[in-house]
Amino acid sequence: EFGTEGTREEGFLAGWLTGDGWMTTRGDNGHTQIGLILAETDLYLRKKLESQLKKIGCLSIFQKRQRGNSVWYEINTQSEPLVKWCRKYGIEGKKAGVPDFIWKSASEDFRKGFVDGLFSSDGSVTDGGIILTTAHKKLAEDIQSLLGFYGINGTIKHMQIVGKFPNGKDYDKAYDKAYDRYDLRIRSKTNAVHFRKAFPLSHKEKSDKLEQFKGNKFRGLIRVKEVKLTNLRENVWDVRVYDETHCFQLAYSITGNCGEIILRPYQFCNF
Repeated sequence: EFGTEGTREEGFLAGWLTGDGWMTTRGDNGHTQIGLILAETDLYLRKKLESQLKKIGCLSIFQKRQRGNSVWYEINTQSEPLVKWCRKYGIEGKKAGVPDFIWKSASEDFRKGFVDGLFSSDGSVTDGGIILTTAHKKLAEDIQSLLGFYGINGTIKHMQIVGKFPNGKDYDKAYDKAYDRYDLRIRSKTNAVHFRKAFPLSHKEKSDKLEQFKGNKFRGLIRVKEVKLTNLRENVWDVRVYDETHCFQLAYSITGNCGEIILRPYQFCNF
């Protein structure tokens, strides 16, 4: 059975913090500092985020920032209640990937809120599908696996970029060294339709763009084209599951007990 901890609103904040937030340790006092950012076009989500921060006990609000023609809204805080909340749910920033809490104890509402917050902040929707862009390989792979449990197939493309702005955002600052970029791409229309139904996004523009993907019945089928022999050797384990079908779910697949031949009297299994 899945977990029961956390609300959708908490999940959304955790997802936004993972997508458009940061966590650092200050050099002057050793305290954890947490930041959140909102683009001017996303300002309508301010109340949603600040309301959840207030419930946690963090009274910080978004402050307007401007550099040249760029305008954004930002929170930088060392709020002890917020730091404790992040520790409770194992939120450690982008580099750590998806918090372990998501896999172990989170409620379905928290999980869906997390995906909503992450894609609403750092995802994009185009005519070709849905893309999550990150500089952190583990985060891309974790989200790929998480979506796989919902039958949503995504692929990861790695690039090294030099002299351009990450994520296409204008920070009024050029990067003079190469950085890694990982795009998690959900390309097929059937996957996009299923994503839209499973994870309604709070971001209005992206939610509206997802509405273009209609009329494609989701089947959740992946065809195995080839099986290759390798030299890989791994331990295998017997697993007991609380399910009458003797099956359990993995990313992209469902597995279960193997079937054995019915033996005649005094025969033995030589498998």
